[in-house]
Amino acid sequence: VLKIILNLKNFRENYHLFQQKTPHVSAVVKADAYGLDADLIVSELTKLGCQIFFVANADEGIKLRKKFSNITLYILDGYLEKEKIHLYQLRPILNTLKQLEDFVKNDECHFAALHIDTGMNRLGIPYQNLKDIQLTAREKNKIDFIMSHYSDSDTNIEFTNQQYELILSCAEKIGINNISIANSCGHLLYSPNPQFLTRTGTALYGGVNHPSIKAVVSLVGRILQKKIIPKNQPVGYGLTYTTQRTTKILTVAGGYADGILRAISHKGFYADIMGYKIPLIGRVSMDSCLFDATDIPEDVYNNALEVEYYGENNSIFHMAECANTISYEILTQLSRRATRSVLE
Repeated sequence: VLKIILNLKNFRENYHLFQQKTPHVSAVVKADAYGLDADLIVSELTKLGCQIFFVANADEGIKLRKKFSNITLYILDGYLEKEKIHLYQLRPILNTLKQLEDFVKNDECHFAALHIDTGMNRLGIPYQNLKDIQLTAREKNKIDFIMSHYSDSDTNIEFTNQQYELILSCAEKIGINNISIANSCGHLLYSPNPQFLTRTGTALYGGVNHPSIKAVVSLVGRILQKKIIPKNQPVGYGLTYTTQRTTKILTVAGGYADGILRAISHKGFYADIMGYKIPLIGRVSMDSCLFDATDIPEDVYNNALEVEYYGENNSIFHMAECANTISYEILTQLSRRATRSVLE
């Protein structure tokens, strides 16, 4: 009664958008490819020529390695689970001086990336400690590239440019030319160096609000019940909403157990039904939501079977705004019990 529809045509077009600026495009597929199914996404991306992928931890990498033997997998959490990394031919992102030291001493692992923190202050060796990084010629040969991460590339041009200049300076001082810094927004909003490796993430899945990025995920709920109730009647848990008129109500499958955030209650959220917007009323329940369908045409009310929470007709960013969150959180909480289908 709840459906997740993945539009692979739009997904491919999003990927090709990144390829137009640089041939060096990788994909971040952590958290099960942001909730979309990492196996499916990696399979599709390899067909498009993508061979470099980033996951959060060794277990995510192992799961993919068992199905994809020839792809390159980088572990963002760092060089922590050494045995797993070696056994499954994963490549660590070296986030600390200690990890760098451990890595270069270990002859079992031959490939890694060096993470320099240029201002996010999350992971990576702070650029201020650059003098402590003593890379011998042997060590340089074991480092695939130097990476960093933009903190606010979608809104802060000055800080983004500062980070860019810092990573260039660090790379020059260390003596490694290969660089990766641009994330989705950094790539879309700036002119990426075509020689650098771009790490595409949520934009691939339609999670960046950009005119060239197309929606990939649609969440559609079956209408469970239609009813007409009089004025001054309470609706939903907590009696937080009272009808102001005779109201046509749709009870629709899907609730906070499915990633439809309870925070959108009473925040102006609306869904789409055959091209018409219908407002959410009352609180989001665990398994269902209630919508006011009074103002839609009679034939639509009588004949409609489904409601789109978000997708190609109702932007995911509308739900994100109503919940005071970001599309990433919504995607990664996609329902595990919904029926999934692929639209080619």
